[in-house]
Amino acid sequence: MNPEQIAKTSEHSHQAAFFCWINQHLKDYPQLRFAHAIPNGGLRSKVQAARLKAEGVRPGVPDVFVPYPIHLGTENARAGLYIEFKKPGIENRKGGGLSKIQIEWCDYLQSMKYEHKVVYSYLQAIDGVVEYLAQ
Repeated sequence: MNPEQIAKTSEHSHQAAFFCWINQHLKDYPQLRFAHAIPNGGLRSKVQAARLKAEGVRPGVPDVFVPYPIHLGTENARAGLYIEFKKPGIENRKGGGLSKIQIEWCDYLQSMKYEHKVVYSYLQAIDGVVEYLAQ
């Protein structure tokens, strides 16, 4: 299956398509080997939600992390890349569909020298990660 076949209209499907693309392009981008999703959203039972909260899951944390620092030792240093996926088509909403806590995370991460991108499709995520790695 390819990313285009996976991507539908949901945030989930676009994130899955992005990881499909990563898996297909690890030879081209070995820096993505340790990219991973952060399970901090979605519908859960009250028991499961309480369990995850006890384990340290926090609201507002971006969906994906690419633990690959760039430009270390310079003013342009970035400790890694966080990506927040949003449902396609909501980019024109106030705040781009980000909640207050997501905006707080974005601001904090950027202040700590992490790159942070908000994307509305797997194609934007691919462009964002390729751009980040090419810096």
